[in-house]
Amino acid sequence: ERAQRNPHQGLGIISCTNQNHMIHMIEGFFESQMQCDHQKAWFAEQVSIRDVIVRRSSNAPDTANTKLTTKVLQTLLVQPSLPVDIGDIKWLEYHDGLETLKDIKILTYNCPHATYAYAGYQKGYRTIGESEKDPQIAALVERCMSEALQGILMEYAITEEELMDF
Repeated sequence: ERAQRNPHQGLGIISCTNQNHMIHMIEGFFESQMQCDHQKAWFAEQVSIRDVIVRRSSNAPDTANTKLTTKVLQTLLVQPSLPVDIGDIKWLEYHDGLETLKDIKILTYNCPHATYAYAGYQKGYRTIGESEKDPQIAALVERCMSEALQGILMEYAITEEELMDF
C-alpha cells in the first residue's frame, strides 16, 4: 500500500528491542508477506529497518511506584542510516557499531537491575527499591558491575573512556 500511494518516499523503521541481531529476521518477515517482485524491489530500495538502543529512565516519584511513565534520558542510538532526515530530532543519534553496543548494554545497563531483582527475590523482597536498601545486595551489585565492566573491556574493542561515555 505504501509503495502504491507514494512510491518515491522512503520509509524508516526503527526496532526498539533488547534482543540483538534481529534486523535480518524482521526484513525477512516483511519480504515474506510480499506477493510480487515489484513490491520486493520497492522494499529493497525505499525501506530501511534499523536497530536502536534505548537508553531511558522513569519519572516515577519513587522506586515503589507501579505507575511508571518512561522518558528518554539520553539519545536513542540508531544504526545509520534512514531514508529520512533525522537532523532536527534531538533525541535520535546515528551510531556505528550498534550490535556491539547493544551486547554491552545488556551487560551494563541491565546488570544492576537484574541483580537487584534476582537477589531481592531470593531474600523475599517484592520491589527493586526494597533490594536497593539491602547493603548485601548493593555490595553484590557493585561486584557484578565491576566484573561485567572488566569482562567487557577484555572482550570488546572499546576503551574504558568509551564505555563510561556509553
